[in-house]
Amino acid sequence: MTVAGDKIVQVSATRGMYGVHFEFQAGPDAEFVPRLWQYNVLYTSKFKLPIRSVAFLLRPFDGHRAITGRYVQTDTEGALIHDFRHQVLRVWQIPPETFLTGGLALLPLAAVAQVSKRAVAGIVREMLLRFGRRRLDEAGEATKAFLESITSVETLESFADRLWDIETWAELQRPQ
Repeated sequence: MTVAGDKIVQVSATRGMYGVHFEFQAGPDAEFVPRLWQYNVLYTSKFKLPIRSVAFLLRPFDGHRAITGRYVQTDTEGALIHDFRHQVLRVWQIPPETFLTGGLALLPLAAVAQVSKRAVAGIVREMLLRFGRRRLDEAGEATKAFLESITSVETLESFADRLWDIETWAELQRPQ
């Protein structure tokens, strides 16, 4: 068996080390929670650390309400065999500011968070500015005004793709 979860990080806390396993799910999958439990057991064995599992549900889908944060297995007589508890985050119910103010790794979740379709372009603009600030520097007022004038999410996404190939914010405004 292989361990193929989405992401695991090691955490150093006052009471010792543990791991956090993040698993992302965008659609129905009857085996999602049993697989999450399986990854938890395998990571615990592999890293010799207690592992906390977090399920990120990226959008509503058939069966998402059945993912409750608990997976219980019993034998045929009802005796408890396993009681696996995990955290469930329904990303579409979380304000986008949660992801916009977190680390860069969280930024992409802002676009699928609790945001209206009309507000997605603004979220993508904010993501673009945050990534750009990290790669280039703080965007000037002219660049911010230019980006704010764009309402097409597709255009903003194309700018995000170009961000890694430019050296200045001014290059972003030049036609390709």
